[in-house]
Amino acid sequence: MIEIVLFAIASATLAFTLLPMLRPPARISLDDNAEDLFLSKERVYANIKDLDFDHQVGKIGREDYLAMRQALKEEAEAILERIDQLKGGSLRGLLEREIARHRKTIKAGDCPECGASNAPDARFCSQCGHRLG
Repeated sequence: MIEIVLFAIASATLAFTLLPMLRPPARISLDDNAEDLFLSKERVYANIKDLDFDHQVGKIGREDYLAMRQALKEEAEAILERIDQLKGGSLRGLLEREIARHRKTIKAGDCPECGASNAPDARFCSQCGHRLG
């Protein structure tokens, strides 16, 4: 009888200890706030740095290193994409929109540096010498 009780307690303890390791990694949900995402990003970066160090000192073999680094890289990409979504778009998208807006304001032949009008086929500004096109 005592053996059964001890076995049950040992099984429960073992299950409680191993359960977190058997769960799949948590995915980023849509209700994450920015602070949690930035903390997650820093955690993943630290894990990548630790992994690189462990590989350099020979604690981890090349195949395991590459597999773990790829998984961490994918997790970091997912976090960064979510941060971009919260910010209202990626930095690249914001830059592309700003460049397009700026190009609409410049007429062909106008110098972007000083604003002087030049011939449409001019390579340099006649006023300041800035390279055109």
